[in-house]
Formats: sequence, structure tokens, C-alpha cells
Amino acid sequence: MKRSRFRSWYARKRRETDDRQDQSSDESEVELVEHPEGRCVSSESSSSEGVQCNDDDYPGNESDSDSEQSQDSVQNQDADHLRREHNLDLNAEQEVDVNYEDDIAVGVGSGEDDLNNTISSASGGSDNSDHHVSSEGEASSDGLWFGERKPNPNLFLNPLVDQMGTLETEGAEMPLAGGGNIRVRAKIIGAVADLPAKALFMRMCQYNGRHSCFNCLSSGGRYDLGNITIQVFPYSRNYEPRIQDDMIDFAERALEARQQDPDATVYGVRGPTLMLPLLPNIVECLGIDIMHGVFLNLMRTLLRLFFENEYPNEPFNIAPFVNIVDVRLKNIKPPSSFQRLPRSIKKELALHKASDLKYLMMYYSLPVFLGILPLRYWLHHSKLVSAISLLCQESVSQGQINSAEEQLHSYVSDFQLLYGVRHVGLNLHQLLHLCDVVRNLGPAWVYSCFFYESLNGDLSKLVHGTRHAALQISSSSSVFMNLRVMVNEMDNSDAKQLCLKFLSMQEKAKITEIIDHKTAVVGKFQNCHPVPRCVSVFIQDTFDFVGGRFRYFFRLKKKGVVYNSESYTRSKKKVSCYVQITHQDVPYLCKIISFVKWSSCNDDCPPRCDECQKCFLVVVKLYETVFWEAQEHGIDLAYLNKVKPTNNIRVFMVSCISTQCIYMRIDNEEYMAIPINSIETE
Repeated sequence: MKRSRFRSWYARKRRETDDRQDQSSDESEVELVEHPEGRCVSSESSSSEGVQCNDDDYPGNESDSDSEQSQDSVQNQDADHLRREHNLDLNAEQEVDVNYEDDIAVGVGSGEDDLNNTISSASGGSDNSDHHVSSEGEASSDGLWFGERKPNPNLFLNPLVDQMGTLETEGAEMPLAGGGNIRVRAKIIGAVADLPAKALFMRMCQYNGRHSCFNCLSSGGRYDLGNITIQVFPYSRNYEPRIQDDMIDFAERALEARQQDPDATVYGVRGPTLMLPLLPNIVECLGIDIMHGVFLNLMRTLLRLFFENEYPNEPFNIAPFVNIVDVRLKNIKPPSSFQRLPRSIKKELALHKASDLKYLMMYYSLPVFLGILPLRYWLHHSKLVSAISLLCQESVSQGQINSAEEQLHSYVSDFQLLYGVRHVGLNLHQLLHLCDVVRNLGPAWVYSCFFYESLNGDLSKLVHGTRHAALQISSSSSVFMNLRVMVNEMDNSDAKQLCLKFLSMQEKAKITEIIDHKTAVVGKFQNCHPVPRCVSVFIQDTFDFVGGRFRYFFRLKKKGVVYNSESYTRSKKKVSCYVQITHQDVPYLCKIISFVKWSSCNDDCPPRCDECQKCFLVVVKLYETVFWEAQEHGIDLAYLNKVKPTNNIRVFMVSCISTQCIYMRIDNEEYMAIPINSIETE
């Protein structure tokens, strides 16, 4: 009821604003000009594209310069007009001691360029818009915010609310591959951000304030460090969850309270947010980002507790053994699908990226820390690894969510006992709500910020000069998205062939023979003499054929992943010969000995015969799992196993290869891990 009231109020105010602007203003064009301080702003904005405002023009954000007195700024007039008509407090006070590093991922992402200016991208338009028109003539806008500060959240979201409302009610005509059109309607069903950006766009307190949790009404407490105090959230099994209607009430009460006290909040809420009309439920549709919350924050905190000299007398500190840990990490050779090699903790802890910390936490940490970290702390850490691995699978059952929930509650409750309540911040507290988010939105990898952070990096690479950075990104993005279409429309010529060659240069593997639409041979063939007995027996049993032509090859590409045989020695830093084979629904952990191509050719057939029967085989050595400490203490780690090789040599079709495995030899023990899901690109 309250949600529909908010929608009706917002729609009525928006119609009144549009009618008034239609009567008082003519159609205008957007002109990009260079701001004296180096920011790109527009000299005019039409109402259909939303309002654009310089950050310094927001009420409450005025600078000390004389420019704050200027009344001829179109942006300032539009911001005041929007605020009056919508009766919204568009000026969300920002915490001055917080460094906003990332923006909200639904419609907003950010990255910092070399000019120390913030560039944010949005699906829905803002100050500088690059418009794309479909074949039916319907336009959508992708916006950029360019300035020294973050954008005003409600002002920035306003065009997105209008466009998504139209897309939800009226839809858009989309062409079908077989001809004709279909009307498609769409709605945003989820949003995700790191903590600073989430607070900014939700109009709530920052993570260092009371009632700063977005999922419950826990107030937390202040922990005295002597010269300062920090916000902590001591563990409690009983907490009152936030609900949609209460959030609207809190926003209305905060709006009234802030007329008397500009810093007033109600249960952490500062005022209304335009996220309300965007999402079906502002609480249940808001994701928890494991990239920032778990990997960049929690895992990095654990590494500092384990290895920094700040805690020399604590039982969890293993700084004296950091060299042993680094040697173990250095000996790990991940498969080719991993983009990064293990990094030194002693020398490069501060340089670890989110993906480095993810690999370390999910795959390397338990085998590497075993025998070094005290068992009590190792088992405690294994609960976190087990729970996150369950929630990051391709699909998660209710039983697995319940199991992960119990492990996370146990982890958080024990954390303050093992490490102290001083380290129980909002990121750790959020683990208690992660399972509810998975129930509402799906596996945790679906709404992590890894993709958006990668996109931010791509956007920052589009800036090549010191002026008009936003315009550079806008124009370069338009060219990039339409590049393949423009090349296809070129006349057949050497220039077109050169462009097509450049577009396909990302393909590094040399394909020798295509097996099917997902699988291909990479590299050269080599004569197979003598033929392994297991291979000839397999051919005889499978095809009832004796003899034929046998040839070795050393690399196979399947679903974009390159697998190597044991005899392929060119790769020094990565090992891609450990795999999981699935045959008749039975999984096998294996090491690839060789790949073999067999064909029923005789001596009269040409070297590349396509008429005779053929098949492609993989010869493997099987590994068996060994009972280890995690299983002994009931920790669910189905993807991570302690193994040992067997003398069993088997032959399978290459179609039976399921995935690469991460092989780790720690001292005299061997471990093999299966990727937690096959959708995320490691």
C-alpha cells in the first residue's frame, strides 16, 4: 500500500513537472562545454533526458568561491526546480571521511582515471549522454557522470526511473531473427554495490554509523580504540529484519526531522531514495557483494591478522612462518583458465587484487595453511570457505543454503571470540544476511561486482587525453559497440579483411582440426608409435575395429578452455593437465597423459582424410581421494579433495572431459580442487 502511494505521488509530481516544462521551454540541444575546473558539463538539458548538475551546484555542497553565487547556471536552476516539484531532499550528505571507490552496479559503475576525477557509467542517462537508436527508432541513453565528487544520487537516478517506468509499462519493439517484431517489457529486479555506494544511493548512514546495516535494524555499538571509536556489530542470533513499508516510513520521518537537524536519521535512513520506484522491494532486491565484502575486506583482514607483526603474541598470528607459506604458494601452478598466479604474502600483501584474494581463499588457503595455522583457527576458516563455496555454485538447493547459513552463524559467533569484537564490522555482520539474499536473488556470483569492476577498467582505458574525458568515453563506447556492424557494412576489400583480422586477433590458440562446435585440436599432430595397448583395446571394444591410423596431439580446446597433456612442456608457470572426467555420470579426478586421434584409414588414404571413421581420445591416470582433516571434522568441501595417484590408466572420449582442476602439491601431500562453478570466468 505504501509502495503504491509512493509510486502515485512520484508519478503525479513528474507529470506536473513535465507539463510545466513543456509549456515554458522550447526544444533544446545538448552542447558539451569545458568547465573551468576541467569537468565536462552541458550548457542545456532537455527534460526527456533528465537534469544535469555540476556537483558544486548542489545545495549544501557549495564551494567557497564566488561561483556559488552565480544564478545564471542552467544546472543550478534545474536542480532547484526538480527539488521543489518532487519535494525531495536531493542533497544526500556525504561522509567526508569516506573514500568512495565504487558506485552502485545497477546503472552505476565507477573508476578513477589518472586525473583523479571520478567517472561513473549509468544505464539511463546523466550529464553526458550517448544515445543509441534501435532500428525501430526507439532511443535509450547510457550516461556518464564526470566530476571531482560522486553524483547526487536522486538527481542521477531520475532519468533511469523515467526510462525504466516506460519500459515496464509500454515496453519496446524488438526484431525477431525469423522476421517480425515482439514487444518486450522489462523491470529491474536486483541491485548491488559496495557499502559506501550502497549507502549513498539508498540514502542511509555509512558503514561506520549506527543502524548502517541494510538488511536489519541492528544498531551495533562503538568500540573504543583510545583516540577514536569504530562501529562494530557484536553477534546476535536474534535481529529484526528491515521491511519495505518501514523503509518508506523511516524516509518520510527522516525528511521531516532533517528540516530541524540536517544530520538527522531514522534507523539509519536519511530520506527518500529513487531506488524505491526502481526495485520491487528495496530490501529483498538489494544484493550483498561478495567481491568487496568477503574477498577484498574479510579475506584481507584475515591475512593481516595472520601475518602482520601488529599481533605478535596472539595465537592466530603466524607471521614467523610467512616464508613457508610463500614457498607453498610459489609451488602452486594453476591451470590456464586462471588469469593470475599466486602472489607472495610477505612482499605483495597490499597488492593483492580481488581475484588474487578469491583464489587464495577458495582454493589455496586450506591446503597451504594446514599444519601452520593452529587447528582451531584453521577449522574456523574452513567454515567460511565451505559456506561461500556452497552459495557460489551454479545452482543452490534449499538444503545447501540452510547448511551454509548454519556455518556462517557459527563462523561469525566464533569470530569475535577468536579475534576480538574489534574486527566484527559491517562486512562480517552481512554474512548473517547472505543466505537470505541468495534465497531472494540466486547464487552469490550472479550479483557480485567482478563484472562491473572489469567494465570500469575497460571504460578507463578509453580516456587517452587530459581534456573532455567524458566525451572520449562516450564516443569510444559508441564506436566499440557498433564496430562489428560497421565492418560488416564495408565493401569487400583489403581494408575490410584487415579489420576482420584485427577483430579476430584475440584468438591465440592455433586450431588444427575442429572436432565439433565446442571442441578443437590445438597445435600439431605427431605419429603414434608404438600404439598404447589401452588405446588399441578401447578402439577394438568400442568400434569393433583392429588397426587404423593413430596420431598424438598435445593440446585440446573445449568450450574456450585449453587442456594440455602431461608431455606438453612449453608452459612453465601453469599446469593444465589435471581434469575431471565424467563418464556415465561418474566423476573421475585424472591427469592427462596424452591425446590420441584415431581413424579407420589405411595406407591408401591421404594424410587429411575426412571420409573414414575417426574419434578423439584422452589417455589419463586416475587419482583417488584421501580422507583428510576437513572431512574428519565434518566440513563440507566437496570441490576440494586430498588425492593420491593410482596405477590405473584409462581411455575416454574427449567429450567426457568436464573441467580443469587446480592441482596443488603441498610438501609431500597432493590436493585437487574443482572450479566451484563453470559460469564465472576465473
